[in-house]
Amino acid sequence: MLAFNRVSTRPSSITTLSINGLPLLTTGSYGQGKTVAFTGFTPAVTDDTVLPIDQYLVAVPQLRAYFVEFANLLAKAMPEPQPSTPGLLAAHERPLFQSLKEASPTELQITKVSPVVNRDGSFHCRIRIGHTGGYAHLVHLQMPWKGSGTSAHLTSLSDNDFELLPDQSKEIDVQWQQQIATPDIAVKMTISAMNSKAITFSF
Repeated sequence: MLAFNRVSTRPSSITTLSINGLPLLTTGSYGQGKTVAFTGFTPAVTDDTVLPIDQYLVAVPQLRAYFVEFANLLAKAMPEPQPSTPGLLAAHERPLFQSLKEASPTELQITKVSPVVNRDGSFHCRIRIGHTGGYAHLVHLQMPWKGSGTSAHLTSLSDNDFELLPDQSKEIDVQWQQQIATPDIAVKMTISAMNSKAITFSF
């Protein structure tokens, strides 16, 4: 340890670690919460220290051990006991979109909220998209029109390419216009996600 802060403790605090008779790691409380103070991190000012503390610890290899130590200190300060997280730094360095891309599989669900309404060739409907899983990444909607018969020349969605958190659903307004205002044309929508199989929904 290159340096530490010379401090004194409050009477109600508990010194867990000390150095040269001075507090190094101290726990206590404030109000109804728990506190942890660690005085052994005093880095010299460099170009890296202007970064947020987590990026700084990643950028400076000899200080990587502090990252895990700080995570453990936060766990001590949590209201409930928290497990040790020795792999937290590796998870932090992993690109976010890589983590999302490898999210656990989920299963998309779609239901119709409102009936199809025909307004002079412009058809409207509202649907709800949900899923059974922890996370749905890059949910995408499309309305393919195949064949040589009557088809739509304009399709509009109120949202597309979005994320769904656990137990979250989203309602989408769907609108399309047909070359011929006939309600009996077959209209289908395909919904997919990076971590889910595509499903097809018929209106």
